[in-house]
Amino acid sequence: MKIGRGTGVALILLTAATVSAIAMWRHHLKNELPIKVGILQALSGPTVESERPLLEALQLAIEDANAAGGIRGQKIQAVMADCGLDAAQCAREAERLITEEQVQALFGCWTSGCRKAVKEVVEKRHSLLFYALRYEGMEQSPNILYGGAVPNQLVMPAVHWALVNLGNRSEDPG
Repeated sequence: MKIGRGTGVALILLTAATVSAIAMWRHHLKNELPIKVGILQALSGPTVESERPLLEALQLAIEDANAAGGIRGQKIQAVMADCGLDAAQCAREAERLITEEQVQALFGCWTSGCRKAVKEVVEKRHSLLFYALRYEGMEQSPNILYGGAVPNQLVMPAVHWALVNLGNRSEDPG
């Protein structure tokens, strides 16, 4: 079967238009979908009041970022998970948020036990956890951004200050 010149040009134009339409649709769809982040905090239980300021700070940061246009035009959507003090529950929620909710990163964990349980999940899933609280140190992971101070950052400056400012009080005549 022979295709006429006009038919060939029309077929090429139709193909180009289809490819362009698909590319524009994908670009539009990408900008419409939110960037999901998971928040692992106590939403119930004994630590909810202690954890509330961190949760509110995360929510405020997301609101501010979205009001400024999001990230590259994409809004940020928080997906909450109630994990409280139960490390195993926190790990299960982290797994769910990453695999089912398709979050891009996790924020939270209140205890070291929860952080350690979630560490295994984020390392296995090649995800990222932002952990803002102080912790005992002696732990590293390329999948966790540790934002809190460790003991040497808290204790050593205090000891140094005491040695410089208080000196040896046994020699004090007063």
